[in-house]
Amino acid sequence: MSILGGIGKTLSNAAGLVTEPLKVAGKVVSTAVHTDLNLLKDVVTLNPKAFVKDAAHGINEQVNNLAEGATHQIDHVGGIVGGQAETLGSTVKLGTEPLRTAGHLIGNHLSGAGDAVSDLADGHPGDAVGDTFQMYKRDGKILQDHGHRVLHDLVG
Repeated sequence: MSILGGIGKTLSNAAGLVTEPLKVAGKVVSTAVHTDLNLLKDVVTLNPKAFVKDAAHGINEQVNNLAEGATHQIDHVGGIVGGQAETLGSTVKLGTEPLRTAGHLIGNHLSGAGDAVSDLADGHPGDAVGDTFQMYKRDGKILQDHGHRVLHDLVG
């Protein structure tokens, strides 16, 4: 899930929603011409059974064309809703990401400072310096992870 992925999904389905009627119209015209040619052949050859059969087949094909078009339209509407939901969900995640990162940093500093103070109280200043160094090293990892999550929320 990402903001740009959701926008892309929404736009793609919106385009499909607009172009689907044109595709259906093309199929309807093609089926009509094909059926009319078959019916004309049946009249010329004086074949009433074939005429009835070809007419029924043409009607069936037209019903299928329209039903398929309606199904695709419904699918496109669902895709638009899904794309908007993806965009909204990723936007919420992106908006809360700074709070999550701040919480991680605060927890890291409380832990690191607590370790350093304990080491100083125990008379180990070298360990206190090491704990402080490790705390800042973890800060870098926390901020790197933050950047990766933000990028993922934006582009997936």
